[in-house]
Amino acid sequence: MSVRPQSILAVSAAFVCVATIGAGCIGCRRDQPEEIGSIWNDAGMSGPSDPKLGSQGAITVDRPNADGPTASTKRSYKDCPNPVPVRKGDPKTPEGTLFLVFQALLEPDEEVSFERFYSYINPLLQNKVDARRYWFASTRVKGGEPFLRLIYGPKDPSFDVCRRVVEAEGKIRIFVAKSPPVGSNPPYQLAKVGDKWLLQTFSPF
Repeated sequence: MSVRPQSILAVSAAFVCVATIGAGCIGCRRDQPEEIGSIWNDAGMSGPSDPKLGSQGAITVDRPNADGPTASTKRSYKDCPNPVPVRKGDPKTPEGTLFLVFQALLEPDEEVSFERFYSYINPLLQNKVDARRYWFASTRVKGGEPFLRLIYGPKDPSFDVCRRVVEAEGKIRIFVAKSPPVGSNPPYQLAKVGDKWLLQTFSPF
């Protein structure tokens, strides 16, 4: 059976067309992401490292921490173009309460740590048993490594806020920057109870 030259040309043209559309060639180096949400081939994290590429870009910031008198750390964030540092606790502000929550979680004595942690939770929305079983336990997974992505260091509960959303009078959702930026920046909902702010929700890391 003979193959017509026209058929060979048509198949060859189709192959070239498919191989050259977009960035679809196997083994080719991509300098730009394929699409929003894709993993950039040349980065060790989701999204390229060029902040000019918008929400996919990652930024790096220098932050001092409490691990030593001159200690500092470089933190990489995604979807966080203007991180706002929080470096002290204050139960009369939502960010200050979150600092105290993270500080309590760094306490080495587990019983002391949990009691302090629970003191910043609204008891009407989360009972003590479930707070310990789910919220507190999640901070101990893999030796606390996922939790430590949120703070400056194992001795420093300081953190950066990516975004804050006021949901109602006396209720706010704070998105905390995560470094390295694996997954999304977790949100924490807090509400004002009396003159203090308390946790309403506690996001997984």
